[in-house]
Amino acid sequence: MIKGFVLSAVLTLLISGCHAAPPDAAQVRQPRVTFEKGVFSINGKHARIGATTAEWISALGTNYRYADPKSADMIIWDELGIFIYTDLPGKDQVSSVAFAFHKNPDNHLDLPATAQDIRPRRTFTGEVVIGGARFNGDMEMGDIPAASNMTFEVHCSKGIAICTTNRVDGTSRGYSIYFTVDEKRYQSLPYTIEISRALE
Repeated sequence: MIKGFVLSAVLTLLISGCHAAPPDAAQVRQPRVTFEKGVFSINGKHARIGATTAEWISALGTNYRYADPKSADMIIWDELGIFIYTDLPGKDQVSSVAFAFHKNPDNHLDLPATAQDIRPRRTFTGEVVIGGARFNGDMEMGDIPAASNMTFEVHCSKGIAICTTNRVDGTSRGYSIYFTVDEKRYQSLPYTIEISRALE
């Protein structure tokens, strides 16, 4: 479940190179974040989906803020362009992680007027690598299958600004990947990419 979509409307999340470039042909972007078996590697540090907020603060630093000062269910690192959702106050664990490749346009109908306040103030300019597939903010959604050497496929919803990507072999590996997009859908750049635990 996308907590950002439920709480504020839509928030989401990867693959690489520019426009269908093979992974080994595109320039590596920094910072480079890798995600394997539930673990993110960021600047030499590691943090897991399902870990405590302390583990993520250790990995990303103490320069963060809460989207709502009265609640710890969303934590934002403005300088990094990264934000996380937690299960607080019920349980201190991180349920999903998102990277803001672009700021949403002001006329984005799926986001309320206050939505920009709950996004990082700066964008994430690097790349996220999942299973060897590289995701960045310059690739169109329709580029993902070719850019991932046909490892991933893309599905964009009608009526809501969300696309999902799935492994072609049908295995989720226990995680879901979502993107916030605009009305161009398959021709849209990803505004955010969000990685969360797959629904049981």
